[in-house]
Amino acid sequence: MQRNGLHPTTRILVLSISIGMLSLVSGGDRTFAGGEGELPPTVRMMLKSKLRTRSTRARVFDWDENIANMDSGFVLYEIDPATGKYTGATKTLYAAEYVKFKKNGRVLDGFPNYKFIGKGEPNSYVNLQTDSMFITDIRAAYEKGTLKGPSWEAFRSALSTPENAAEFYILTARGQSSDAYYAGLKFLHEKGEIAYLPPIGHLIGVGGADFAGIETAVAKRLTLELIAESVEQNPLPVGEHFVVEFSDDYWSNILEMRQGIQSKLTAKHPNIAFYTLFTSPEPVPEGGVRDLSTRNGTSRRVQDSEYREIPGRIDCKHLLGAA
Repeated sequence: MQRNGLHPTTRILVLSISIGMLSLVSGGDRTFAGGEGELPPTVRMMLKSKLRTRSTRARVFDWDENIANMDSGFVLYEIDPATGKYTGATKTLYAAEYVKFKKNGRVLDGFPNYKFIGKGEPNSYVNLQTDSMFITDIRAAYEKGTLKGPSWEAFRSALSTPENAAEFYILTARGQSSDAYYAGLKFLHEKGEIAYLPPIGHLIGVGGADFAGIETAVAKRLTLELIAESVEQNPLPVGEHFVVEFSDDYWSNILEMRQGIQSKLTAKHPNIAFYTLFTSPEPVPEGGVRDLSTRNGTSRRVQDSEYREIPGRIDCKHLLGAA
């Protein structure tokens, strides 16, 4: 039986790399939408229904290399240059080899006919879009002891009470279903890693068919706009303000989010304090800042009173009570 367009005897060439590198696959420079772009009406309606909340705060986490480190793989296919068809031959690459592959013009040394196929079938993203692979990869990383990413403790804190769990969101470049992410979190709950589970509708992957043609960072920003709208629908206690926090390990996602917040969201939602945190251990690009608070069109570095740092990382949970 064929599955995901692959012949049943197909063997897979896996590249175990950060999902935060997804935007690098297409190559080339990119232009930030800066508040522009839109979701298809049917997708927007679906998301608005899923993202409903009674909370006045939202803690929005990227998953891979932020909450968790998982060896999810991309698939390369060897193409016969004479026929243009997939041969079925495979070889496994890991992170360092993938970097070399990319620097080498996406030519695999000794195997020049292996190709990365981003659209159609077969598809190199298949392991990031197949539901069963999410919990498979969580279990594998958990058993190896390599699962915990830089925002792991913030993740656990965000699911430490029923009230906190209601404010929790995942916004990932993956393309699996909310059910798949929920099953993965349920596994962690059963292992005692998290105390409560979030609403299933708060677990969103922007790498699937619903977001086809929309760049990952833009899709994340457009979804965050809907989260902000949902949060602001709720009654706000006197003297408080709404909070929407977003953390990601990929700089392009952070920049797109900040530009959208500054150009559009703060004017549309003046009562929301937005926090954006770059959680990668990599240095911040020149001229950038790791943490930014934006409200009423004004941005500044997050103050010491608003969070505390753990070694080399931002601990997101301390932003939740920020003034």
